[in-house]
Amino acid sequence: MERTTFEINNLGDLMIALVSVPADTKVHSIAGFGIGGPHSYRGYYEDLALEPQGSDILTAKALLEELYAVLDTEQTGWKGGEYLMTETTQVWIAYEGCTAGHNGGLISGAEYIDDVLLITPTPED
Repeated sequence: MERTTFEINNLGDLMIALVSVPADTKVHSIAGFGIGGPHSYRGYYEDLALEPQGSDILTAKALLEELYAVLDTEQTGWKGGEYLMTETTQVWIAYEGCTAGHNGGLISGAEYIDDVLLITPTPED
């Protein structure tokens, strides 16, 4: 059983984790739901969020493509303003227009185990 742990502090770290596993690796949160659909985070507009996707589980390649599409672009904050998403941008799990809530939080790590990349959020205080 291959097991690799990643510390994730920002978008760049998340992208490194995604390129470090096989492209067809399924990616989901530790709570078991898929994540994707990047957007400006409601809690801190300068941060990025990935939406819970229920049973729609993306591959590492598909999620990486979504992240490359927003890297170095400006995203509109919930109440306006444009915020540049860079490799140093923090990444959350949260629905668009919401703060992290139940099963969400700031992405702080990932673990590759049994052909799955589990994304671990730290719940918001």
